Amino acid sequence: MGTDTVKMGEQLRKDLRKALRASTLSIPDAARFILWEWEDTDDEAALKCFIERFKKHMNLPCITKGRANTFERYWHTLSRNPAFKAQGQILPTSICDDRVDPQARKALANISKGIDGQLYAQAIPDEEEEF
Repeated sequence: MGTDTVKMGEQLRKDLRKALRASTLSIPDAARFILWEWEDTDDEAALKCFIERFKKHMNLPCITKGRANTFERYWHTLSRNPAFKAQGQILPTSICDDRVDPQARKALANISKGIDGQLYAQAIPDEEEEF
C-alpha cells in the first residue's frame, strides 16, 4: 500500500507540473493561492517560505506517503482556482474504495492512467524541466 501511494504521489507531482505549465498560473501565483486558501494570511515572510517549499516539492521526487498526500491537497486546492479550473482537469477520486476488489481498483486506475497519458500527450509536451 505504501509503495503504491508513493508511486501515485509521484505521478500526481508530474501531472501537477504539467497542469501548471499548461495554465496561466506561475509557481509563485499557485503557491500564493494555496497558502491563502489554507491559512488566509498576508504574512510576506510566510508566503516567501511557502513559495520556496512549493518549488522544492514540485522539483523533488515523491518518496513518502505524506508527500503524496500533500500533492493531493495541492491539486484539490488549485482546482478551485479559475485559471487552473479553466483547463478542465480534475483529480479523479474514488468514492467507494472499500467496496471494490483491490485488483479491480488497480485495473481501473491503470485504465484511467492510460487515458490520461494519451490526453496529456496530445495537449502538453512532456518536459521535466525545473520550475
